[in-house]
Parts: sequence; structure tokens; C-alpha cells
Amino acid sequence: MKIALTGGGTGGHFYPLIAVAEEIEKIARQKRLISPSVYYIGNKHYDKTTLDNLGISFLYCPAGKKKLTKTLFSYISNFFDMFKILFGIFYAFIVLYKLYPDVVFSKGGYVAYPVCVAARFLKIPLVIHDSDSIPGRVTLRTAKSAMYIGIAFPEAEKYFSKNELKKTSLVGIPMRSELTKNTNSKDNSNTEMPFGLHKNKKIILVLGGSLGASYVNDNIIDALDKLLVNFQIVHQTGKNNFEKIKKEANIYLMNHKHFKDYHPESFLNTYELKKMYSVADIIITRAGSSTLSEISHWGIPSIIIPIPETVSRDQRSNAYAYARISGGVVIEQKNLSPGILLSQINSILLDDKLLDEKRKLALNFDNPEAAKTIANTLISILISHEK
Repeated sequence: MKIALTGGGTGGHFYPLIAVAEEIEKIARQKRLISPSVYYIGNKHYDKTTLDNLGISFLYCPAGKKKLTKTLFSYISNFFDMFKILFGIFYAFIVLYKLYPDVVFSKGGYVAYPVCVAARFLKIPLVIHDSDSIPGRVTLRTAKSAMYIGIAFPEAEKYFSKNELKKTSLVGIPMRSELTKNTNSKDNSNTEMPFGLHKNKKIILVLGGSLGASYVNDNIIDALDKLLVNFQIVHQTGKNNFEKIKKEANIYLMNHKHFKDYHPESFLNTYELKKMYSVADIIITRAGSSTLSEISHWGIPSIIIPIPETVSRDQRSNAYAYARISGGVVIEQKNLSPGILLSQINSILLDDKLLDEKRKLALNFDNPEAAKTIANTLISILISHEK
């Protein structure tokens, strides 16, 4: 029994695949099935350590990416990438023909397109999932040939045809076990505080993304002196911005009474991120769908600053769709200022009744069974092939 996973370009594509792979292994043990061999097909490992730890074999397949911007560079790049895409499909055909998995699971992204097309040619069952409120181009192009389509936002349904909707299910976003709550643990009041934080002030977690979000970072720095009067801050700046932000903070807060309540970090690993989710009172973040799913799982109120539509086609839509479901506050980047940010934070964190309401609302987007639902679908296909 073989399952092929594909999708990539970002962690939002890759790590839900890992979450589903974890559930496949669990279900196989529970049902006393022979564990299927799992393969990840992509143009790079993305996270080799995680693949190795789960016993997932990597199979290389090239991929080209079509740029949507209308510039001379984009036109030239797209011309050459067209050949990469065609070669990728040909290469994926050979890879899948040799492997011939029982089912292919795609999380979308340009990396997945050649594999999905090849699966269609070879008549290999295809299961797809999209985490965004506006489904990606690869999802929409492969929906017709898919046996099953999983989505995370109800708004995504309008992008599929009537026939595609018959095989579409609102399942949420698969989340790897490293970031889920430990149901056997005690409540958060007894959680060990990370980064030298204490329990005398509410905690703000700022997630600038793995590379950081300069616009968000700059507004946080400009509001620091007032924020630190009432709150502690852990600020993931991104590796590229860490030294700059640290120097600026040292200058702005040189004589500040609460200087030690600001904790800039270039990057939060999975363990640190989980610890912060367990203690944070509010999160300031971009609108990546996986991040929104994680903060909903932990029931944390949020202020969401989506990347503008000129840069990202889905973040603005994700932000507003999530806010309607989970009560997040959306501030568009063009409207962001230190004063507005401070006002929104104060209005939530200084009102305990509102904060409790926001915590309950935040849980509404969470679907902890997402990975299990998709894993069961894949295993059902495997079993049907065995018969």
C-alpha cells in the first residue's frame, strides 16, 4: 500500500501534509492495518528532518511557477517556466508510473501541479485540500479530476462547480501534533512561562512570519513605550529583521521602566511557538491560513494585518473570512498606525469581559479532526484497492 503526498512552496502547503501523514500512521495502528508506505514528491525536501523522522521517502520532481505580476521580468520568467512545467509533468509521469501509489494527496501550490496532472493521466485516485478562502490555481485546475476535495473556509465553495461541490467537504486545516493542545496537561495557569515572562501582565505575541513583516515590526516598535506600560511582548521579528529591531528597541527603551518586558526573537521553533500559544493573551499576525487555524485551536484573540492583495491574492480574504467566524480584528496595512494598533490592543486586553468573549469566539474556526478526516479518506481508498 502506497500513498504519495505532494504540495509545497510554503510551510502552509507542506506541514498539513505532515499532519495527515501522522494521522495515517495512528489510524493504521488503531485498526491493526499494515502501515502504508508514504512518499513526498516535490522539487525539494522542504523539511528533511521531519520527513526522516516520520519515515516518509522523498522523490524529486521539478516544477515551474507562473508569476501573476505584469512586468517584463515576469513575462520572461513565465516563458522559461512554461518549459519547466511541461518537463515537470513529464517527469512526474515517470515517477508515478514507477511508484504507482494507491492514492495521491495534494495540498496545492505550484509544486503539486505536475504530480496532479500525471495522476490524472495514470488514473490514480486524487484527493486534494485547500486551506484558503480563495482556492489556489492548482486546486481549481485539479478539482474536476479529484475524488475528494477538502476545504477550510465555507467561502471557498463558490469557486467550485456543482459537480465538484458534490465531492467537497468543509474539514478545516490539518495541524501537526507538535502544535496541538495536550489534552492531558493542566490548564494554562500552571504552564511554565517561556522567555522569562511573568504572570503579572497580559502577554502579546507578535508573529511577523518566518522572514518577518517589516511594516508590522515598525508599528510595534513605534508603539512599544506605551504598550509595555500594561503588557509583555514576545516579538518574532524574522531573521532578516532581528538585529535592526533589537537595536531600535534598545534606543527607544533605553530608560524605560519596563524594558525587560519586551522580548524580540528572530524565530520561534515549534516548541517555543507551542509554549507561546499556551500563554499568549492576544496575537498580532499576518493572515496565513495555517497560522489562523493554530491560534483558533488555542482560542487566542487576534489582530490580523493581511498582506495587501497586490502581493498576496488570498490573505485579505482569509482575514475577513476568519474574522467573521472567530471574532478576529482586521486592520488593513494601509490603515495601520501605532495609535490604531495600541487602541485595538487596549480595547481587548484591558476589558476582561470582552477578552473572555473573544477567547470563546476564537475557537469557532478550529476543527481538530481535520487531519484525521483526510487520513481516513485516504485509508478508505487504500482498503478499496486491496479488495
